[in-house]
Amino acid sequence: MRALIAAMLALSLTGCGGVFFQANSNPDNHVVTVSGFVTVIQFTTISGAGNTSIFVTVITLEQSSSGFSTLNFCGDVRSQFSAGAFATMKFTQSADCVNLIAITFG
Repeated sequence: MRALIAAMLALSLTGCGGVFFQANSNPDNHVVTVSGFVTVIQFTTISGAGNTSIFVTVITLEQSSSGFSTLNFCGDVRSQFSAGAFATMKFTQSADCVNLIAITFG
């Protein structure tokens, strides 16, 4: 199921262009890697499983002129992002949002 969710996420984001995905070979903990220029950083709530409110940090990425992609990171991770910077993020998928593992700039 996790592999299916990761694949669906990868397909939806690659359809917009401008992102690169890499998954490790561990089937229980797929790590996805995405790179792009951070254009939007927004903290908000979304409706999760069981109609619960989940706090997420919405990040919109742009890579060159090939399009935009949006990711919902679990919790408030705004302080880890810098608008206008090129970032590479590693994360895992949960049911309602993605869990940030690492971020590098440059």
